[in-house]
Amino acid sequence: KVYIPTDLYKTTLVAKIDGNVATLTATETDNVYMLTYSNYNILDIDKDYKFEIFDGGTSLGSYTSTLAALANKDTNGIVKAAYVYGKSVVKYASVLEDIDFVSEHFQAENVITGGGSKTASFLKWQYTNAEGTITAGSGQIANGAEYQYMQALSNNSTAWLATLKVTVEKAGEYDLRGVMQHRGALSLAGVFEIAVKQNSKDASADEYVVSDTTDFCLPAGQWTNGYEAGQWNNAYYWTDASIGTITLEEGENVIYVKAAKSTTIPNIDYFYVKGFTTAEEKITVVNTRNTFKTSLATHNEVAKTQDESFLIKKGVALKELFKYTATVDGNIVSGYPNNMTGLYMIIPDMTYKASNKTYTQTTKVPVTEDMITGLDYSVAGAQSATITYGDYSVEAYFYVYEAVTIEAEDCVYMFGENGAESPTRYIVKESTAVAEYYQTTDNEDGTTTKAVVQDKKISNGSSGKGAVSSLIESQNGKKVYFKFNVTVPVKGNYKIQARAQGTGAAAIENHFAVNINEQKDDNGSLLFTYNTTAQKITAGNQLSSYCELQTDETYKAWLNMFWWGMADVGTFELNKGENEIRIYLPNGFPGNIDYFEVTADGKEVPAIISYRSDIGGNLDGNVLHIAKDTKLTSVVPTPELHPAKYTLLYLRTSSGKEVPVLESMLEGKVDYTKVGVEQLVTVTDPVSKETASFKLLITE
Repeated sequence: KVYIPTDLYKTTLVAKIDGNVATLTATETDNVYMLTYSNYNILDIDKDYKFEIFDGGTSLGSYTSTLAALANKDTNGIVKAAYVYGKSVVKYASVLEDIDFVSEHFQAENVITGGGSKTASFLKWQYTNAEGTITAGSGQIANGAEYQYMQALSNNSTAWLATLKVTVEKAGEYDLRGVMQHRGALSLAGVFEIAVKQNSKDASADEYVVSDTTDFCLPAGQWTNGYEAGQWNNAYYWTDASIGTITLEEGENVIYVKAAKSTTIPNIDYFYVKGFTTAEEKITVVNTRNTFKTSLATHNEVAKTQDESFLIKKGVALKELFKYTATVDGNIVSGYPNNMTGLYMIIPDMTYKASNKTYTQTTKVPVTEDMITGLDYSVAGAQSATITYGDYSVEAYFYVYEAVTIEAEDCVYMFGENGAESPTRYIVKESTAVAEYYQTTDNEDGTTTKAVVQDKKISNGSSGKGAVSSLIESQNGKKVYFKFNVTVPVKGNYKIQARAQGTGAAAIENHFAVNINEQKDDNGSLLFTYNTTAQKITAGNQLSSYCELQTDETYKAWLNMFWWGMADVGTFELNKGENEIRIYLPNGFPGNIDYFEVTADGKEVPAIISYRSDIGGNLDGNVLHIAKDTKLTSVVPTPELHPAKYTLLYLRTSSGKEVPVLESMLEGKVDYTKVGVEQLVTVTDPVSKETASFKLLITE
């Protein structure tokens, strides 16, 4: 926009940019003009351009500058300009200010009515198999900022309507934007029409104005690494485009958007409103993984500073979130769809070339594992990495977090008679499990007698001190509570789990109520969040699935309890530093609780867990040492006739189930004669067929 002093104002004024005539259109204020140069897409932000206003053949004044320099609040003669989004020249009259504002995101599926359909995934995608071959996958892979977006808006395209309510502190012009995708480059000029009101009454037909956008929606598949691009294959790219300029009043505004005509409408993920500002647009990293709910202030930007590092679970690559596993011709195959991580780069004014044309649009590019350099998932601590896409790169900060465990028996207390928390410790626990076996005795008459023996107890639980027990509602479940502190390195979403087991696979939904840092409701009472995930506790005795039992042998469900599982307590935002966590059992708990684990939110991957005294926790990156002439089974005094031999090693599967590593699972895997040489031991769970490995060193 250009400001013409009143004494120079004429309706016949002409604008030129480098001698090329530009359109000069008066706005509501006579001496404020919109200056439009129709070939703006070819402008170079570092080249000098001459902006000039003419009255007939007489120049009234000029201003020469690069577009980049116009981003500064520089006044010279009759032209004061701001470079916005790297491609348009915008001039404000001196009475107007930059508006640095970004609204919340309005998910399209929540604000569009009358047409289109909501979807959460895309079916045409590929993955790289174990042989390195790019292969078509089958099934649904999530897409969209909240795993939902609107499609098929072109079907009866004039029927749908989007309604957004936006409150601003300053009146002025704003940019209504949408995050969209299409199978090819699609011009948005003349596609949308917009109405703005200051009340909720529907806009009449004459209140709509065709939008002024000249942006494009770029292809949803822009892969350059061998994956199919174009059409609707691997459609995970999104364009952040202007829908049009809108004028908002101070306070609440209701914005209506619909199709201006029957035409092609792109898929729409979400809308938002942005103020026009001279602030420099930078490449950012945003999170579309399932670690947030519905509160989206601006973009869900992550990893921009060390204090705002993105949390990663140690040993778990970001691409594991989308791991694809299927059975093909009786064989289990797996891979990583497009190597995606769930993170995106937002690249302002990214250049895209197709069909001999060059487009410049802000683009959301899916971050793939191969785009990240300098990140080591096996090393705990703060790390800086570089994410690169073509000519664009950004530094991102991550924190690889190693899980912290809190023994349940060390943090469990009793409620007082009045229901208030007391410091009295609850001491009921199971420190051992009975290892049943059957023994055959020869009788004097030549017959035999088989009898069950239940006198051998083996230490159970990670610490050897036992697991908290007798927690069902009719026993002590509603009489006890857990309270502990945990210190975390960065603010973020952390997952709390409980290592637990029961006599059967009982449902445990709504059995944990969690309070973080004494958060309170409006009445001053502690505010609790219930675990709502549908899940079942792991049955502690699973001998029948892992051993060949005789048909006349029955092993009791409450004995032989050596199987465990990680129960999901919930995911919570914790502050950097110390946090206080309370866990109540409002419906009791149908089993034993060994310990609580606080970890970065993320997908579980198969791993070997050690509960031996010399080394504990996940063995990923660690080496387990045993002395010569010692076997892994020798540390556990399992009865000779018990159907299994235990090791104090567990294989934690992707479901969180912890399977004891049995002697039968190690057959042919360990060479006890090999001393002083590391051995890589791979263990397979015979039920889930999942595998995990650990390093073993036998020492003199």
